[in-house]
Amino acid sequence: MIDLVLTSIPKKIRMDFLICIHLHILFKPCSHKIDYMKCYTHNNKDAVGQCGSCGKGICSDCAVDLNKKLFCRGCASSGNASASRNISLTRRDPGMAALLSFIFIGAGQIYNGQLGKFLLLWGINFAIVMVSIILMVVLIGFFTIFLVIPVWLYGIYDAYRSAKEINIQLGVE
Repeated sequence: MIDLVLTSIPKKIRMDFLICIHLHILFKPCSHKIDYMKCYTHNNKDAVGQCGSCGKGICSDCAVDLNKKLFCRGCASSGNASASRNISLTRRDPGMAALLSFIFIGAGQIYNGQLGKFLLLWGINFAIVMVSIILMVVLIGFFTIFLVIPVWLYGIYDAYRSAKEINIQLGVE
């Protein structure tokens, strides 16, 4: 498979490619100098990661670990650590999340940014409705349709609880 892909690449580029990815499957050592990311503050030190907020390279001396994420000292001390580039968590109103789930099954989960839970609730409800429609032929379907109610009530409870957990994680509860 690799040979097939590599045969479509010109030989000069292919050799550089094999050397530069550092798989060390070749018998000769890599001749290229590797430039690692350097710390933004300490230019002579290799970075151990990037700040989760501003994206600057940070060394082990500058790294601050908050909730299993790395941040630079500047972002950690200024409070920018919770305002990450990749995760946009904001305060959620548990009452609003519950109300939305009361009105429309799973709407509170969407409000909380939990699309997976929304799809799961809708999948369960869809299955219950389909089984109920099929069972209506033998008149038992009228009773099975009421199985939607516990799922709907769980959705309301889960939206409320999840909104509170998000607020606790942000430290705004």
